[in-house]
Amino acid sequence: MWCLRCGEQDPGEQDKCRKCEYPIGTPENRLYLLQLMRMTGDLLCGNLTKENYDQILSNASKMLDEMHRGLLSIENKMNEEKIPENGRYVMSRPMNSFKEGIEIFSNALEELRMYLVDPDEDHLRKGLKLVEKANNTMYYCFEVSQYAMREIKRFIPDSELPSEEKVEAELKKALTVNTEADGSLGI
Repeated sequence: MWCLRCGEQDPGEQDKCRKCEYPIGTPENRLYLLQLMRMTGDLLCGNLTKENYDQILSNASKMLDEMHRGLLSIENKMNEEKIPENGRYVMSRPMNSFKEGIEIFSNALEELRMYLVDPDEDHLRKGLKLVEKANNTMYYCFEVSQYAMREIKRFIPDSELPSEEKVEAELKKALTVNTEADGSLGI
């Protein structure tokens, strides 16, 4: 999970980013919604400049681009595998949900950026509501993906499926945006 303040892709396991010392929470509680809420509060209180806030929004956009590339890599890998049509159908739901979350988050960043041009706090309220919606959509994706894996197991023999540990590791890798130089996840 990125630190949106400085753009560090691996801010460490502690409550504060190891690079910029900004409080981002522990990895299990490190939600972009909370980071953006805190940084928006800092902006409104004068503890953060508009230039710094713009950089934070740019870091968040880069993070979304990385997530999108990771998702495309997973989709490409799924297309290469010999997954039956029923299994592809079941997997399409969480994938589409995750894509929707990325799109909503992108729209949220545009709304938040509007504040920098038109300092109406309504842009911040709308933007943070959209970030919350994106966060909820992506959380829904996790729940649906677990259901999808159970359903896929009905169509594919266990011997042909990757272990749950491998799937969990690959999802974690995709969602923490640790991509290789070519944008693939190396799945």
